[in-house]
Amino acid sequence: MKETHFTYRFSVSKLGEEVFAKVSRVAEWWTPDIEGSPEKLHDEFTVRFGESFVKMEVTDMIPEKKMIWLVKDSYWSFLHYKTEWNGTEIVWNISAAGSCTLVSLMHTGLVTGKECFEICNEGWASGASSASASSTPSTRT
Repeated sequence: MKETHFTYRFSVSKLGEEVFAKVSRVAEWWTPDIEGSPEKLHDEFTVRFGESFVKMEVTDMIPEKKMIWLVKDSYWSFLHYKTEWNGTEIVWNISAAGSCTLVSLMHTGLVTGKECFEICNEGWASGASSASASSTPSTRT
């Protein structure tokens, strides 16, 4: 079976700069328990969910268009392989499409067959939609 990286695509009726800014404000859409922020290149930040956490670094950024977060360390208390996200990347691509903005979230390394794929699939879909609010129908792969 071919491994597929988690990908979630949707469109919103907002400008790319608004979506990009909202994605950068992680505490507003993912978890309020955050140290640091992903506002500029090489920023590091850690999000916490009880005893679980993910520490990331912004490794690429094109304002209003793209942001990549490298997972430097993680611990998921509910997984057997608790550091499954280590070394994976969360890639945000934002582009204009007429009166809408298209958003693509790809979690490279979070692939079918990994323990977290199904659980994280639902979590990312919910979080990504919240990150830009007012989203229209999406595609998950």
